[in-house]
Order: sequence, then structure tokens, then C-alpha cells
Amino acid sequence: MATPISLASFLTKASIFARASSMSQSSGISGKTAEMALTLLIFHEFPEVCSSVLGAGILARVYPLHPKKAMDIFSPKKRSEIMSAIRSKGTKPEKTVFRALRASGIYFRTHYKRAVGTPDIALPKKKIAIFIDGDFWHGYRYPAWKRKLKPFWRAKIERNRARDKRTFARLRRDGWKVLRIWEHELTKSRAETTIRRIAEYLSHI
Repeated sequence: MATPISLASFLTKASIFARASSMSQSSGISGKTAEMALTLLIFHEFPEVCSSVLGAGILARVYPLHPKKAMDIFSPKKRSEIMSAIRSKGTKPEKTVFRALRASGIYFRTHYKRAVGTPDIALPKKKIAIFIDGDFWHGYRYPAWKRKLKPFWRAKIERNRARDKRTFARLRRDGWKVLRIWEHELTKSRAETTIRRIAEYLSHI
């Protein structure tokens, strides 16, 4: 059964610190507090999905606290504040693709607001839209692991999937070619192959 293993990359210490920095700037709370808050929030919300990550000891070395007890310190307002600080733009997978395509001499626009859905990468003249999506948040092989989620998160991911479907359909009706790159396709072992295929496609279309 497939599980969103790529969540491990989202939960690495470096990722937590990056989001902690964002929260400290936008909400006025300290970076260390933000790091702890985000860590505990993820522990609490995704205990089953994170089992492989916890087994590797990645987060246990950061804050080895019982998640349900720890989460008692957060009010609904604070939890919402923490989640809103997790940025959807400028992610590491996006930056990896941006750098590689620029090095290939391909001209493109990023987060193109003139197209439906604000594609992460757009070639307006060729009407090509590329979306770089996280496996977890956009539900890669979602039916295989949705039962592990709490109702709140299941509903959120299902809304994301429905929105993605509408967005892609609308773009295609408007004459755009739509490409989707999944987070797991940009892991260290696969990124080079994935980016090379994208560059070759964009260069010959």
C-alpha cells in the first residue's frame, strides 16, 4: 500500500526551521517556539502517516513529547495561525525546478496569475502550465491512505483534489497544456531525470 512517504522531507529539521522562520516574522513568535509548535502540530495531526518518519527518529530528536498531551497547549486560533504560516510558494521542489530550467535557457514565468490556478511555471506563448504539487497536500494516491487521516484533514485534501481537477479542466478548455510534477519526482534520486524530461519537452514543443 502506497503511503505519502514524501511527507518525511516536509518533516525534516531543516523544513521545520524554515517554516519556523516564516512564522517568527509573520506572527511575532520566536523561531524556537514556532519550530516546536509546528513540530507538535504535525505529530498530533498525522500520527499514523508519520510513523515511518518517527521510526527513523527524525523528529523524536527534536521534541520527544507525547503529541496529544503537547497539543493541549494550542487554542484553535493558535493552530490556525501556525498552519497559515506554512507557505505554499517558494518551496524547495519549486526552486529546484526553477534553477534547472533557467540553466537550460528556457524562458518561463513563475506563479503566473493570468492563468487559472496560478501555475507554478507558465510559458504563456506556448500555453503550457506546470504545477509542482506536494504528495500529501494534493493527495497523490490518496485512496490508498485516506483512512489514516482525521476527518478534518481528509476533507481538506479532498477539497484540494477537487479544486485541482476543476483547474486543470478549465486550463485545457482554454487551450493550455497542463503538466503536473509530484514532490516525490523531485527527490534526490529522481530529480535529475525528472527535470531533464521537462526541459526536453519544453524545448521541443
